[in-house]
Amino acid sequence: MKKKRIIIITIIIAIAMAAGVSAAFLALKRSRGKDPGYTVKENSDVIVVDGEDEEDAVLPEDEITGTEAVENFISVSVNEEERKSISESLEAVEGLCPGPDTGYIFVGDSRFVNMNTVCEISKKDNLFMVAKVGEGYSWFNATALGQIKRIVSSGLFNKWKLIICLGINDLGNLDKYLNKYGEIKEDYDITLVSVNPVGNYGNLSNAQIEQFNAALKDLSLPYIDTYNVLMSTGYSTTDGLHYNGDTTRKIYNGILAGLEDLNPGTLTSDQGDILDSASQGKKKSIQNDILAQNKYVKPVKEPETVMPEVTLPGTIENTGTENGENVNLEQEYENPGSEQDSEQGAENGDNNDITETEEQNNGEEGGEEEKKEEENGEEENSEEDKKEEENKEEVNEEEQREKERREEEERREEEERREEEEREEEEREEEERKRKEEEERREEEERKERERREEEEKREEE
Repeated sequence: MKKKRIIIITIIIAIAMAAGVSAAFLALKRSRGKDPGYTVKENSDVIVVDGEDEEDAVLPEDEITGTEAVENFISVSVNEEERKSISESLEAVEGLCPGPDTGYIFVGDSRFVNMNTVCEISKKDNLFMVAKVGEGYSWFNATALGQIKRIVSSGLFNKWKLIICLGINDLGNLDKYLNKYGEIKEDYDITLVSVNPVGNYGNLSNAQIEQFNAALKDLSLPYIDTYNVLMSTGYSTTDGLHYNGDTTRKIYNGILAGLEDLNPGTLTSDQGDILDSASQGKKKSIQNDILAQNKYVKPVKEPETVMPEVTLPGTIENTGTENGENVNLEQEYENPGSEQDSEQGAENGDNNDITETEEQNNGEEGGEEEKKEEENGEEENSEEDKKEEENKEEVNEEEQREKERREEEERREEEERREEEEREEEEREEEERKRKEEEERREEEERKERERREEEEKREEE
């Protein structure tokens, strides 16, 4: 009996070891096909992000942030079963796209701008992009909703769905987002996407993001949790805030998988053109106009001053009569020989002067052409700088207006708070006054009652 137990235990151990080896082989096999952007440490459930592939490094991060991209390495603790399940879901939607009967409007900030560059979302007939770098609630309320209304009123599709991912730039505006989503959900079919995690980026923390997402999830609107996708499978950023190509595609596929999960049958294989040529032209015109309106304006740099090359008179390169005479005079002083040698030298000097003058004239003509080209280039740069300066001024004016509006709101709120406190103080004083009057009235009645009883007692005694 004891021998049988030992045999059974030995078999179980062997099966477990074989399963472990198979799992390791499968993981290795998957990793050989394509670098997933992270590695798994031995005997650990921690995914370490290895950064971006070179081909994925060419992202619009310079356009977005104005700084060089710096890799961030993110370690994420995960549940292996959950990671495997999510990875399979992402693989299942690869190459699929939302069905042709609905128009989808992606609304977001720089992360969606980056996603549109990597995944070319707005090039598909039924997908639109409304996104702007560095923006949040104020832009969404003042600008994006108008752009969304323009797209919906185009009549290109009968059904529309908004896919909104905002908040990373203004987590403190949570209540405003919740109230606005509650207002517009009667007019639009809204699906919210979680704000996704960060690396090492300023004062932002994933704990803050998780609180924000928890409030979104409780809003009773369709919700896609791509935050958990990244935390379960690993992610890589280029500057702590924006993602590399692989992670960006992972988020996009996570959104597609979420749409399919919320409404099975949403995704189909890519069927090519959905709209006719006229409708495609209309769609392209609207989309390009909105992309131009939301284009990121780089900070204006002072143009470098390029000084044109100037040949000063009297230099060796400008060998004229004056220099020629000086040279000949020196030669004559050093070699007071025959006049014939001197004349011969003068003739050669004249010939050399003519040749050098011709070369100088040719050089000056070339220099004038180069100068004209430089002037034309400077004029073009000046025009571009002028446009960039105008765009910057518009952005600054808009930011100033927004700042003034916020200050005005804060001032009104402060005044309302003070007025409310004053009203409450007046009410308390009024209540206190009435209470005192009531006490005085009761004391007066008691005094009169005592006097009355004393009078009665006195009469009875008499």
